[in-house]
Amino acid sequence: MTEKFKLKNLPTGCICLDRLLHGGLPSSQLTVFYGEAATGKTTLALQCSISCVRFGFNVIYLGGDHTFPIERLKQITPDFDVVAQSIGIFTPKNFFEQTLLLEKLELYLTRKTGLIVFDTINNLYRLTLKDSDPEFNFLLNKELNRQLAYLSYLAKTFNIPVLITSQVHAVLQGNQKVEPVATRALNFWSPNIIHLTLTPKPSLRKAILEKLNGRNFSNVFCHFKLSDRGAE
Repeated sequence: MTEKFKLKNLPTGCICLDRLLHGGLPSSQLTVFYGEAATGKTTLALQCSISCVRFGFNVIYLGGDHTFPIERLKQITPDFDVVAQSIGIFTPKNFFEQTLLLEKLELYLTRKTGLIVFDTINNLYRLTLKDSDPEFNFLLNKELNRQLAYLSYLAKTFNIPVLITSQVHAVLQGNQKVEPVATRALNFWSPNIIHLTLTPKPSLRKAILEKLNGRNFSNVFCHFKLSDRGAE
């Protein structure tokens, strides 16, 4: 493959998030959106996919929750039939099938591939963890690191953005907070990390920039509205 992604950044379809990311998802890099349920992770993954298709490229979309949110895609795009034809969907059934899929993912990339989405990468990992077997869990964590390394390799080799969404878990130290499942692995491999949170207003979400192009940030955020039309 010789053709490169023509944009330095892929717009997310949400103006405030694009400003936060200095233009959108950086090409050749991994970007992580993490947060609790209903914070807009999947909506943003779909919007980025729609944006990519409208620039004339195809999308590889991996659904780590066993499904693809087709009804939500229909809801937020008026040209569903056109967009859907340009999205290749994969839904691994377990963490080991996820490994096999990622190892073969390069076979599905073409010169028209403009984005890889993994929504959510750590769901099957979390479901496979065993509380009573630290040695097994160590091997799982090692495998997740290898998967992230491979996605990073694909992003750099094919000069395309890779968007990853992540589940969270509570951290009971001092003031309770949430952080991504497999935090260290995601922090190591992802130069760009955005934390999505709920707000007191039902439709309003907060996007907190934690890392961009490998640089850590604090107290940098924006608000966006989550509606039937998507994130705006």
